[in-house]
Amino acid sequence: MIYVREYLEFLAGVHKLGSNSASRVDEMILQTGLSKESKKKIGELSKGYKQRVGIAQAMLHDPEVLILDEPTSGLDPNQIVEIRELIRHFGKRKKQSFSLPISCRKLRPCAIG
Repeated sequence: MIYVREYLEFLAGVHKLGSNSASRVDEMILQTGLSKESKKKIGELSKGYKQRVGIAQAMLHDPEVLILDEPTSGLDPNQIVEIRELIRHFGKRKKQSFSLPISCRKLRPCAIG
């Protein structure tokens, strides 16, 4: 099992963030609310914190486009609000932001077949 910080540091290397790596990892840990969890193994985290790790790793290299597949699936109501706020926060940092929530349950009745 890998620790949260260790995982993000590994991914910073994969994305070749260079001298920005440490500060970017620290920034993602802080912004995603993972400060207290950063020294824990990912497998020990609750589903909500695992989602936060996923968002941190997705935002680590500051992508132009980010697609999140049901980031609030399986979370309790409080966690849903927190994750949505987190996504809004990251969206505000970009010049253009677009969100299209898609639910397979809602698409199923429309399927042609």
